[in-house]
Amino acid sequence: MKTHHPRTHKAFPLQAVLVVPFVLQIFGAVGLVGYLSFTNGQKAVNDLAEQLTARTSDVVDEHLKSYLSIPQTLNQINADAIRRGVLDVRDRETVGKYFWDQMQAYDLTYIGIGLTTGEGLGVARYDGKTITLDDWTAKLPNNNINYALDSQGNRSQINGRWSWNNFGETWYTDPIAAGKPIWAKIYATNFPTGPYISASASRPIYDSQRRLLGMLAADIHLLT
Repeated sequence: MKTHHPRTHKAFPLQAVLVVPFVLQIFGAVGLVGYLSFTNGQKAVNDLAEQLTARTSDVVDEHLKSYLSIPQTLNQINADAIRRGVLDVRDRETVGKYFWDQMQAYDLTYIGIGLTTGEGLGVARYDGKTITLDDWTAKLPNNNINYALDSQGNRSQINGRWSWNNFGETWYTDPIAAGKPIWAKIYATNFPTGPYISASASRPIYDSQRRLLGMLAADIHLLT
């Protein structure tokens, strides 16, 4: 006679049966919320990044416009002073100190004037730091003298000489030909003081009778 053994069934605690579905639902809900949060977070981060990029671009654009407006504005001020007779282009000492004062206030590398007579004068930061003064006549060669300046803008000693011809330079000829304020072509040369590459804002200047006197230039050094 066979003995029948009753089948044993593995019993699960009632607590587990009741809790596990809820736990699974909770994990599912948390996972879904986490996924949605991650997705939305990514979108929020991307949106914020786009906003910051656009804002940075706008700030840089405004700063650049403001910076590039300075040379032309300064040329306008100087042209008005010359036209009204406040600044006499023949008084080279006064013009030199006038430009030197402006170099203390503005982050430029050159402020100068070239005259129809072939003469001219300007103050410069050829090395990006030290202000010197160029004073040239119309008689070539070695007609330009570069002076060191003291703390008051006075000429203290001669640094060097080189040849300079207004009429062969685009910063002079371009605004004269245009008859209006312009940005001349990028200017690149090697002075005894070192390489010089600049963007030059230039404009023609006139006396009170609208007679052409020459041009004004204010440079931004592209190597600094």
